[in-house]
Amino acid sequence: NYDFMNSRRRMGDTCFDYLGHRPRWDTIMEITDIFRDMNQLRFPKDDMAIFFSNDTMSCYRNPPSDTSEALFTFAGPSSRAWFKFICGVQLRDNEIKLNNWRAIMFANADVEFIGNQRKFHDYVKNGGTLVCFDPTVFTFNEDSTDTTATREAIFGARSVAKDTTGSFSFLENPLSNGIDKDDKFSVTATHVLEALPGTKVLARFDNGDIAATIKEYPGGGKAVLFAVTPKCSHVAFKSWRDMMKLLIYNIGIKTDQDIWRFQFPHKEETIPEFKDKCLTGNFFHWFLNEPLKIANARDAKGSYSYTLPPDGDTADRTYQFGDGNLCNRFKAIEIGDYYNRQNATLVKEGKISTKMFFDTWSKTDAFDINIDLGAPREIHSIKLFFNGQLPSVKATLDKGSVINAAGIDTKEVDMLELKANGKSRHIKLSIPAREDSKKLILSEMEIWGK
Repeated sequence: NYDFMNSRRRMGDTCFDYLGHRPRWDTIMEITDIFRDMNQLRFPKDDMAIFFSNDTMSCYRNPPSDTSEALFTFAGPSSRAWFKFICGVQLRDNEIKLNNWRAIMFANADVEFIGNQRKFHDYVKNGGTLVCFDPTVFTFNEDSTDTTATREAIFGARSVAKDTTGSFSFLENPLSNGIDKDDKFSVTATHVLEALPGTKVLARFDNGDIAATIKEYPGGGKAVLFAVTPKCSHVAFKSWRDMMKLLIYNIGIKTDQDIWRFQFPHKEETIPEFKDKCLTGNFFHWFLNEPLKIANARDAKGSYSYTLPPDGDTADRTYQFGDGNLCNRFKAIEIGDYYNRQNATLVKEGKISTKMFFDTWSKTDAFDINIDLGAPREIHSIKLFFNGQLPSVKATLDKGSVINAAGIDTKEVDMLELKANGKSRHIKLSIPAREDSKKLILSEMEIWGK
């Protein structure tokens, strides 16, 4: 499952699948129930470890998890190897011994306790295989003293800062068996390598610079250093997944372990049936990472207006369904992520703005929302999604039919629903005056019926 990549997409995804996909939550709860009574699984022996550097992660304000997630997916669901995550604290406290694993992979370890660095050196001297995807690995001790000499002693390579965009390919070597020498793996790198005497070149960039090296030890140990770091974005490419699986196999790790065939039972997610139609045309059902517009009325061509314009808007303006902020939910997917740093220029230019998604009233006066559905419709439900203070709402339909609903004052996004049962073309939603300094934010409106 590679959908965690969507958390970094610039547009086209609302992150519902990443943070709040209800069927996934239901599956997790079912699995929790199964755990209580299930038989213990027959786990294979972990012959590989993935090292996590606590010292390096503690140096970040927001520690990156991208590489750890990528290594997990490459080694686990993709290659189906069996491994264990280990960390620098365990190694420093002698809770683990590196010799328990045939191979160890890691990245993001430029700061590491010097005692742990020496243990890694002893590990390869004693026949272990070390595969590192961080060209700046072991640059500093935890007290910030320079330890690049230890890195060069372990890997037999020097790291040189140089931005490189393109691809790399492997040379002939037992570790690259099965990898086509014509295969190129796209990557963006910030360093290249220089092989020291006695160290072999394992891969090169398009421009000839060294992308990976291998130092072989007399006892059979190997220290492999890459100038490239696997990212979650690489997981999407079959060429990367195949390459990583062959690399893991070639360092002596068993792949295609049967344990990965185990699956928990889960309910099949089905598309629900909707008896009513969304007359405002702005509803979608999130299904298998796709927004399905299955419940919207085909002729949702109405409009609405305010008697009190929202902040930053002009009076006497009519909004068409799909254009106004109360009926444009799809813009959340189509226009781009406001908080994604890659969209900073678009935000600065005003091409992405929070004002595109909701209306705000700082004025506390009472006002009405006048809705024209374009033709008489059966009205069954009116939903308002809001934040702030919404004291109450009164809906007036044609022929004077009235529905009332009490509101609340909330700091969260909430929904107020008015149940109706009448036919009407026009709806007037009356919102009373609010307390001083109490804002109201309306983000979306849905009207359901026939």
